[in-house]
Amino acid sequence: MIILCATEFTLREVLMKYFNRDNAKIYYKEWSCASTPKAVILIVHGMAEHISRYSDFANFLNKGEIDVLGMDLRAHGQTGSEMNSLGHFANDDWNNILKDIEYLLNIKKDEYHKKYGKNIPFFILGHSMGSFITRNFINEYDAKLSGIIIMGAGNADNPVLYNITRLITTFGEKKKIAKFVHKSAFKSNNDKISDPKTTFDWLSTDSNEVKKYIEDSFCGMYMTNGFYNEFMKGMQKISKLEKKNLHKKTLADTPILFISGKDDPVGGYGKFVESAREKYIRNGNKKTSLILYDGMRHEVLNEKDRARVYSDIKLFIENCIG
Repeated sequence: MIILCATEFTLREVLMKYFNRDNAKIYYKEWSCASTPKAVILIVHGMAEHISRYSDFANFLNKGEIDVLGMDLRAHGQTGSEMNSLGHFANDDWNNILKDIEYLLNIKKDEYHKKYGKNIPFFILGHSMGSFITRNFINEYDAKLSGIIIMGAGNADNPVLYNITRLITTFGEKKKIAKFVHKSAFKSNNDKISDPKTTFDWLSTDSNEVKKYIEDSFCGMYMTNGFYNEFMKGMQKISKLEKKNLHKKTLADTPILFISGKDDPVGGYGKFVESAREKYIRNGNKKTSLILYDGMRHEVLNEKDRARVYSDIKLFIENCIG
């Protein structure tokens, strides 16, 4: 049974709501503009972070008459905390997140239609892990989106890594911290930074933003064997779905913006992002575009020149809706 609750509470000065789906309480945030919105965008956040980190960006979009939605995904933020599962995916939680996204989009589309008497264009933005989830979602669900933003994307085609990681995490205790996998995945991220001050410098050139991330209790935590096992299953699924191209007709005419920092190790310093975009071009998408920002790292929304990124995303949304 699915229940949408009107109960609200304040989490670190950010108003949250929740819905119940599949016996899980999923917390989410809504940033609404004062007038009738031109569009609504759902943000899917990355690994080891939470949706409240996007408040500044959401407030910027609100000023442009764009409403913003976003969940604390399973294993993350208030959702993970309430379920006592921070950093841990239970079995099939990757697919559960996809269903959570579908549910929230559907319920909000209905709400907006009833409130404003017309269909409001909906968009999705996925960052980092959220970009993988978004790629899975758009290739598996026909969500009728007006535009898609893939931000901080990485490589979804690495069968050797999948198999090694899944072997380790399948036989390891599911709730045990996957330190070996974590070190293998992140140890080289600072390699091209001449004088890193922290292990998270690869996130942004803005040291204040890196400091905020490190000091945030909902950020940077180690993930479990169960988490990485589900993550790798998700990666394999994306690779297969993008090859099958099941929603060719839908995606062919849906604008897709790939956006990344040129100094982002997750995106292979631009290489993996360009490769991901080329897949969609080969699959028949006529409206893909790419922005690689010189001098920016993984979290382009938290870079020193984030105002430029904010404006580019807003312009993309406005161009999509005419």
